[in-house]
Amino acid sequence: MSSMKLVLVLVLFCSAGHVSDSIMCFQCASTGPEDKCIWDTEGLINSSLGISHGYDKDCNDAYEAWDRCMIESVEYQEKVTVFHRGCHDGKNFPLHFNNSRFINVAPDNATTCAYVTAVKKLVCYTFCMTDFCNGPQPEVKKPCRNVTEYYYDSYYDVDLSEEYEICGALGQRGVSAWLHALAVIVCVFSVTYML
Repeated sequence: MSSMKLVLVLVLFCSAGHVSDSIMCFQCASTGPEDKCIWDTEGLINSSLGISHGYDKDCNDAYEAWDRCMIESVEYQEKVTVFHRGCHDGKNFPLHFNNSRFINVAPDNATTCAYVTAVKKLVCYTFCMTDFCNGPQPEVKKPCRNVTEYYYDSYYDVDLSEEYEICGALGQRGVSAWLHALAVIVCVFSVTYML
């Protein structure tokens, strides 16, 4: 009876290790050209790297139909009045921004605009389907940190300390996938040797 309970616990543990297929997007909005949502490149990038969490949003966690990132911009008399980064389903638009040009816009990071006569504004949408694609991207260079290794050789009375860089930390999604794979291996191994 106790081995049956252990197998049940292992099955529950293994099923809990699922990695979501959710997309991560930048989430912010502004009502003018001077707002951080438009120009805070450092804050946006740090959010995508997991250093801070001011602009990140798990789209499917918020609403299951949201499967892409978007940028929505609204201009009136050649000035940005709304700038919005967020999640979208590519189908449902605010009624006052609805326009036939927005039907079936491809999520290819190209911008589609239309002059919406109901509000007398130029409205633009950009859709994309990779994590944090609706904002600035970090440099290709991997994030690094300086490390100083201290070593003193007392025999020769010499300081052999050395400073160098460590680069290439795993991102949030990389760590999640790695942990999921490890959990599956542990579960399969445990169940195999339990039976």
